[in-house]
Amino acid sequence: MSTESERWNLFQDKTKNKDNLFESIQNFMFSFQIRDKKDIEKFLKEANETSLALFKKNDDFINDYVETKEMSAKDKIKDLDLMIEAFVEEERYEDCALLVKIKEKIIKNYKKQIN
Repeated sequence: MSTESERWNLFQDKTKNKDNLFESIQNFMFSFQIRDKKDIEKFLKEANETSLALFKKNDDFINDYVETKEMSAKDKIKDLDLMIEAFVEEERYEDCALLVKIKEKIIKNYKKQIN
């Protein structure tokens, strides 16, 4: 693949088959090369879209994200805040509402763990 758009399109096609989802994500992530600010912005947009698509596709993915200890609650909230900010700029309020619900689940899960 020669461009990020081609990789993104390939990723979207492959995610239709659940068995290839993990492999597609790995290939997408490891093929990214940063050349300039435009590449970073494009990558972030595509990463946000991918995360959102996974959240929408499967409640188990949301639960795994909320409960995983691979990221701190603070990092998860920061990640979601950045996604929310990006989607607000595009006036995608329904998507923001889903991300806010996930953020609330993270806060609730964190509070449950410290009690």
